[in-house]
Amino acid sequence: MIIYILLIIFGCIALLYPNGKVQKMTDSYDVPDLIQAWGIYAITMGLILLYPRHKIIILIICFLTSILWHIIVARKKGWTDHHRHALYLNLGAAISHLFLFMNIK
Repeated sequence: MIIYILLIIFGCIALLYPNGKVQKMTDSYDVPDLIQAWGIYAITMGLILLYPRHKIIILIICFLTSILWHIIVARKKGWTDHHRHALYLNLGAAISHLFLFMNIK
């Protein structure tokens, strides 16, 4: 349930602030980068819908994939504060979900 609420909030923020809160967003991403990012999230949502019992593992994989993706984009475009913040947030999310997974087992 919480993933649905987070997706709705994320979507609303994207609609209300299309340039995001990132200064000079074009310094951080280009259109193909954003399409790849949405691909990561689309695959994640599809897998969660297909395999809801495995959503924690799917989310961990999503966060790790997002970390790798941000590193690839940052090496191409140059490191920005946004890339660093995204790395920290995704790493924190992956670790917290790993603890959730360990408590379930």
